[in-house]
Amino acid sequence: MNKLSILFLVLLALGQTVLAQKSESKTYSFLLSKKNNRTLNNGIKIEKSSDAMTYSMLNIPLGIAKAEPFISFSLRLVGANLDHDALEVSYSENQKEWKVMPPFHENTEGDPSVWIGELQYLDKNTGKIHLKIERKGKKTTLKTANVRFFSPGSSTSTGSIESLKIRSADCGQPANLKRSGWGGSLGLGEGIYSGSPSYTTVTHVIVHHSAGGNTSSDWDAVVRSIFDFHVNSNGWADVGYNWLIAPTGKLYVGRGGGNNVIGAHYCAKNGNTMGICLMGNYMTVAPTDTALQTLEKIITWKCLDANINPLATVSHSAGLLKTIEGHRSGCSTECPGDRTYPLLESIRTNVSKRVNACNSTSYEDFSFNNFVKIYPNPNRGLMSIEISKTLEHDVELSLNDLSGKSVFQKKINAHDISSIVTVQIPNAIANGFYLLHLKSATFLS
Repeated sequence: MNKLSILFLVLLALGQTVLAQKSESKTYSFLLSKKNNRTLNNGIKIEKSSDAMTYSMLNIPLGIAKAEPFISFSLRLVGANLDHDALEVSYSENQKEWKVMPPFHENTEGDPSVWIGELQYLDKNTGKIHLKIERKGKKTTLKTANVRFFSPGSSTSTGSIESLKIRSADCGQPANLKRSGWGGSLGLGEGIYSGSPSYTTVTHVIVHHSAGGNTSSDWDAVVRSIFDFHVNSNGWADVGYNWLIAPTGKLYVGRGGGNNVIGAHYCAKNGNTMGICLMGNYMTVAPTDTALQTLEKIITWKCLDANINPLATVSHSAGLLKTIEGHRSGCSTECPGDRTYPLLESIRTNVSKRVNACNSTSYEDFSFNNFVKIYPNPNRGLMSIEISKTLEHDVELSLNDLSGKSVFQKKINAHDISSIVTVQIPNAIANGFYLLHLKSATFLS
């Protein structure tokens, strides 16, 4: 194997750091196994019909002083024999128009004593809602209900983040918004939210959809709502997905802990997987081309990083699976939607083409505005850098692996670059594919 295969990157491009207004939440807990009909102190009325075994929780105030930009709403029920078909839940703002709340699609094979509804979104001016819970299964019993409302706060853009644009091919990790960007108002950093992270060797990439709305003016706020839902309604240690993608193509770091951290997205078979969520509901609507392009880029990066063949079929605890699969393969769910799942075959083909292009890169001239050349490529550890422009500032060289971790750094003094600078890569660096960053204020002029 060649010692190094190096891609030259252009300079850092400006993005946006996302800050959010303060989030607010309100949680109500109800006992459902006591008296059939009663009114609680806060005016919430619970009615229980013994014939149809229907619980009605009326006049539940959202209890949030200033909601922005919307309110997410979740329901957690505790009892016995609460499988997906055991209950039918609906909610309304006026007791005339009712909307069904389906069971959470990521909880298909969970604890039968817990039923969790799909995350719902309400207008920020909603004052109260009404809930109906109809028991379908004869052996089903209900004990408690937890209703949670969450305002994620609107996102505002100030400052900038660094993102990298690759000159020759999209082989590195795509530009993305870190957890501190979308979740800074929640106190999130790049580590896992609670507990200690677990890591795995990724052999499969699992594609999901969030099953929420397909339109939003603030997708960063949607990510915060999904995090709150997974942590505070589901009780998980962090958001379940490793990555999330908005219909705009914007990529978000999901679960904390870094590369190869085990998520919570594949019906308790999360080992050896990386989970990517396309935000939106793709049962009847197809994902946007922009979102699919981002999906292919992040999968390409992971295939290169973990040496995954995009077209292979490999054994997994969920069965014999394609290395790029949908959630429904191995789990009882419709995720990632009827309009996404058939696209996986073309996604595998496109990713394979991208991976092959990256692995077969043999350019001898990686030029930046026609004054930078790096050769040979591939090479065996001895690299030549030729800069034909007079430098007024030093050059910072950084060699990164495909997870973004720097494995080698060197500072090149401006006066040393009269023609060609030779850089010896240490033998301790393993064979593989790397990204080369050259940074100098001279390049900005």
